[in-house]
Amino acid sequence: MSKVPEGRRSSARFLARMLPGAVAAPAAALVTPCLAVAKRAPPKGRGWVHEILFEGARLQVEVEKGRVALRDASGEVATKTFARIARAAASLPVNRAVIDGIAVVQRPGGASDRALLDAELAAGHGERIVLFAFDLLHLDGFDIRAAPLAERKRVLAALLAEAALPAIAFSADAEGDGRDFRSEVEAMGLAGMVSKRADAPYASGASGDWVRVRVSPKPRRA
Repeated sequence: MSKVPEGRRSSARFLARMLPGAVAAPAAALVTPCLAVAKRAPPKGRGWVHEILFEGARLQVEVEKGRVALRDASGEVATKTFARIARAAASLPVNRAVIDGIAVVQRPGGASDRALLDAELAAGHGERIVLFAFDLLHLDGFDIRAAPLAERKRVLAALLAEAALPAIAFSADAEGDGRDFRSEVEAMGLAGMVSKRADAPYASGASGDWVRVRVSPKPRRA
């Protein structure tokens, strides 16, 4: 294993260590993922950010001095299964990082489909698989799980923008009323949405701070 030279490391590490709740600590070997609670309707009011619900395989990406381990939702090692993502993660400009995301294959319109992902894996290809990263738990010696979600995502966005890796994309979010975002998701023909409290820390296990809502896609008008 080799460290990334100081001059090549992401400047996002300086943002991470300044976050409220950031603690100097080694990266945890395995973090139990935060799970969204299923609801019929999205939350109302302020204080939430909303993301697209992707259909795929949940992955935790662990980077340690160029060495990468991918783990699925049950904690099983999946590095070889998602080799394209692992190769991309190895080139991140960091010494240590833990990223939470989901591996997907998208249709031309942007919708993801677990069946497409399974078919891609079964065929032994994998070049269409992309990790949509939606959370950052650790960066270069600082555990940032206690920091507000919005701040963790700000650092993650900065890191991925610097890295510019086709196989790892940032899962963008939108503020505002969840009902408006739901209407947009329906119009786009997507599976659903995930709403998250902007000020919430990362909590392992089922958490009401993350709310998952499935939708019935509306047919596009000609």
